[in-house]
Amino acid sequence: MQAMMQQGMPPWAMMQGTMGGMMPQGGAPAGDNPYAAAGHYYPGYAAAYGGAGAQQYVDPYGRPYQMPGYGSAPAGYAQAPAYVAPAPAPAAADASRVEEARQQAMKQLEERRQQAEEVKKKLAAEHSATAAIRIAISNLQMGQSDNLEPLRKILDTVVSKEMANTGSQEKPIKNEVDKAVKESKEREDMMKELRGLVKISEDHLKMTAELIRKAMTLQDEKDREDHLKQLEKARLDADTMADAQRYFTDDRAKEMDTLISATKGPAAVELRLTVAKLSKQTTELKQMSTNAAGLIQEGKARQQRREDSSLSVFQITVWYDVLLVLLLVLLLLLWLFCCCLL
Repeated sequence: MQAMMQQGMPPWAMMQGTMGGMMPQGGAPAGDNPYAAAGHYYPGYAAAYGGAGAQQYVDPYGRPYQMPGYGSAPAGYAQAPAYVAPAPAPAAADASRVEEARQQAMKQLEERRQQAEEVKKKLAAEHSATAAIRIAISNLQMGQSDNLEPLRKILDTVVSKEMANTGSQEKPIKNEVDKAVKESKEREDMMKELRGLVKISEDHLKMTAELIRKAMTLQDEKDREDHLKQLEKARLDADTMADAQRYFTDDRAKEMDTLISATKGPAAVELRLTVAKLSKQTTELKQMSTNAAGLIQEGKARQQRREDSSLSVFQITVWYDVLLVLLLVLLLLLWLFCCCLL
């Protein structure tokens, strides 16, 4: 680089690597080039100064580039592409065909737009119908057992009105409807059974509690004995009910869990509370039976003590009577003996 500068080479020549010794014979005249004395040319000089042998080139970035005296582009440069004249405008005879093609394209575009609009409306109607049916299904799943029949009628009305508009969702929606109706009927039957068991348990618990209360307050032994017999029967019934309810909850546990998971909102709460209440009453029946058994056992023990006491009194009375008879006999014999002596 320093050697080039000492030779008087301009900066553009150092960057492009163009020196006088590299220029071909027949370059631009020295009079046309301010740098001719140094034997250098810069790119585009010949075209700018009208030098002979100028030829058009482009650099790697596509910018015009001229080098004098070269028949081909130097390494790293490409010759500019030839000029291509634009295509002539269509003749007047082709104007009608162009207009016809344009009208046909516009017609097809309008048809596609109408088809897209119809598809959009159909999808909107399908979505609306599906949403209406699913809302009715959700209401049925959340409905309490006392209100299931009216909700099923509402669902039937919505299905008959909207099912035809569900389109591709018709089959899955129909399956959802059938499943919801089936589960609602099963839940209704289950609630009837549970409520029946709960009602029977409540009545029996009240009756047994009243028998226990009376058994603790009766003073007459005869009445108390009769009452304990009734309490014994109530205790046995309580044991039987508790066992039956425990068997019912164990045997139907899976079915109840399925129904609870299929219900929503107040319906699920109602079912859970009823199952919990039945389970609580089963425990109360067992506890009531235990309390009644203790009271009955105590009554029997008291009755046994009374019987033992009565037997002791009877035995004492008998011995007293025997002794009295013996004493009378002895006195009679003594009187007879005295009479004989006189």
